Amino acid sequence: MKGNIEKRGEQSWRLTIDLGELPNGKRDRRRKTITINDKSLLRTTKKLQDYLEDQLAAFKVEIESGEYIQPSKFLFENFVEQKYSIHVNKLSPNTIKTYNAFINKHMITFFRGKQMENIKTLHCVDFMESIKGYSISVQQCCHSILKSIFTKAQQWQVIKSNPMNGVDRPKGNNRSTKYYDAEQASKALMHLQTEPIAWRLYFTACMIGGFRRGELLALQWSDIDFEKQILHIDKSLASGQVTKAPKNNKSRSVKMPKWFMDELERFKTEWIAEKDANMDIWQGGNHEYVFHDGLGKSVHITSPSHRWKRFTKRNNLPDIRLHDLRHTSATLLLEEGVSLKVIQERHGHTDFQTTANIYSHVTKKLSDEAADKLEKFRPQFAPK
Repeated sequence: MKGNIEKRGEQSWRLTIDLGELPNGKRDRRRKTITINDKSLLRTTKKLQDYLEDQLAAFKVEIESGEYIQPSKFLFENFVEQKYSIHVNKLSPNTIKTYNAFINKHMITFFRGKQMENIKTLHCVDFMESIKGYSISVQQCCHSILKSIFTKAQQWQVIKSNPMNGVDRPKGNNRSTKYYDAEQASKALMHLQTEPIAWRLYFTACMIGGFRRGELLALQWSDIDFEKQILHIDKSLASGQVTKAPKNNKSRSVKMPKWFMDELERFKTEWIAEKDANMDIWQGGNHEYVFHDGLGKSVHITSPSHRWKRFTKRNNLPDIRLHDLRHTSATLLLEEGVSLKVIQERHGHTDFQTTANIYSHVTKKLSDEAADKLEKFRPQFAPK
């Protein structure tokens, strides 16, 4: 089994293993291109040559063991499971869970048995047509994931071109526009007074602070400044009970009303007493989660959503998602005259445009109301 190394570009080399002659007289060669980005390695001839020789030896072992699959022979499901998973597993736990669910339910079902190099743009168009019965959100997510799969395949030279480049992304707003108005929010807050104090504070914070579910579940007493009435958000709980940075890695400090902070401080007194009474079975360790499972550990990531749904049903409140309380917070602030810039900072959006796009329906309503208020300035001579 012979092998050689061929320079192909400034930072790329092609490894070739010659397995001998095929029955048709052609040579049976397996090839693999590697790229080196380490500038210090590129400047050292001896170390570079040793590295390339090691890569060639590893390539031989891969072929001899039967682990090597020629790029052009990858079936869709094999590429996703063996190669694309490398990329997916670098994402956040929530994203990994979402990607795997969509890939297994929709894409592998549709593309199973097809070779990557044989999947064309029209196949992808047919796939998008096959999921037309799902929501815009699902369609857009499938489009993004499938495009990512083929982008990685092209980047890793499994395919020559990305068949998704000619497939239009489904149009439509996939964001929920449900939220409580001032009257509904007041009613919800009134009913929350009958809930256990921990859940009352949790849902109230979602509604008036605009926090994400996982941000409050990861909140600890050390993140709270009672004197300044501030909750510091620098982490979030994700699927698998994993603590990570907040969405978009954007930490923020949110000032809360005094009445909320006063009740939160009273709750802290109860929290400490509960911990002291259960020290022999306490499982929180060094963590001091504000909202815990009763023994100091973080509440399961899905529990707040389930409890919120039961709460709205039990109290005959409009059925909105827990995340929609975040939209409720922004809407109420907008209608009270708070600027979009302030809302952007409180909600932790990366840029102003994101906030403007999400709440465009509210700003349009306020603009219409502003125009109506100008009617009183109508001159007497203006035609009716």
